[in-house]
Amino acid sequence: MRKINILFLLLMLAGMTVNATNYYVKVTATGSGNGASWDDAMSGETFISKLASDIVAGDVIYMAGGTYKSQAGTTSHVVTIDKAITIIGGFASDITGSTTDITYPSSTPTVFSGDLNNDGVASSGDNPVMYINSSSGEIILKGITVTKGYSTTADRPGVHINSGTVNLYYCTIDGNVTTTTSSSNAGGAGIYSNGATVYACRSVISNNSAANRGGGVRLAGSSVFTLESCLVTGNSISGDYGGAIQGSGSSPKIYCINTTIAYNTGNHGAGINAAGEVYLISTTIANNTSSSDESQGQDIRYESDKMYVINSIITGNNEGAPHIYLNGNNRKIISGGNNIFGNTGKSTEASVFDTQESDVTFYYSDIFDGNTLADNEGYPQTIALRDEE
Repeated sequence: MRKINILFLLLMLAGMTVNATNYYVKVTATGSGNGASWDDAMSGETFISKLASDIVAGDVIYMAGGTYKSQAGTTSHVVTIDKAITIIGGFASDITGSTTDITYPSSTPTVFSGDLNNDGVASSGDNPVMYINSSSGEIILKGITVTKGYSTTADRPGVHINSGTVNLYYCTIDGNVTTTTSSSNAGGAGIYSNGATVYACRSVISNNSAANRGGGVRLAGSSVFTLESCLVTGNSISGDYGGAIQGSGSSPKIYCINTTIAYNTGNHGAGINAAGEVYLISTTIANNTSSSDESQGQDIRYESDKMYVINSIITGNNEGAPHIYLNGNNRKIISGGNNIFGNTGKSTEASVFDTQESDVTFYYSDIFDGNTLADNEGYPQTIALRDEE
């Protein structure tokens, strides 16, 4: 057998690494429009078309601020990503020369919008926005806004992730709407994950709306979904199961770390509805509102025995209804301590295990200062604490 030339192989591997390309994108092309620099930035329309061919795994796309949409008359997603690329947005819309550092949230956001009919909201005639389907490598989105997507089908209107690993940094998923009512296709107006691994850091999921099963987020299959230092607020469902976040079945895993889930609306767990594993660490889930059936969990409705909570707050203003509801046989929450809870409720055979830290039940007004969000020296916003002075 011929001996393998190790040096040759190393050179080949090195070549594979350096072949990754940086592209620069503005809403309207500048210079030659080939995307090789800010001065020769490709247009948003060209970028969207090149995603299917010229742009390959490992490429990095830098995007200037502005609104990016599909061509008029198209019915597919605004953006389809099927390879491990990095998209970094938020640069000044008129940037030239070298790439500058950005302090997020950017004053010139990069916005992918489904608002094809230009009426300013997600409505009939608009498109779903982003479809991700990549089984290898990590897709990174930083400083990207996904908004005003609309769907009446199984295509979710915001970020539809069919597989892969997706990391979201300083992203905003806002104002997307799905009207689909069938149990298998409903929900996940903001983010829908089918067996993917999704990590969101310092991101906002807000004002998304669905008929049922997760106005902000829906998780299916063996999805792993992590929120770190995020805000989930203003999301809603008109029907049942998870105004903000819904985990379908017993397989999804939900991790919330230093995250705020507040002011979402929907029946059967207006904050979180889940039956898989849930881990809440230094997280606030507060003042989420049931739109009709208040008995099955204002903030959380849980249907298993693998919810772990430490150093967190779960409560609301409604003192007559449970903020945490355990549904089914042998359900429980395991407390790691230092938690503050409002009312808890359960079906006949469920049990609450070590959830109450003391004999005192704390309500929203005991802790927070009205229904307002405050900067609290950080981003995203969190709920303003009560002023004791």
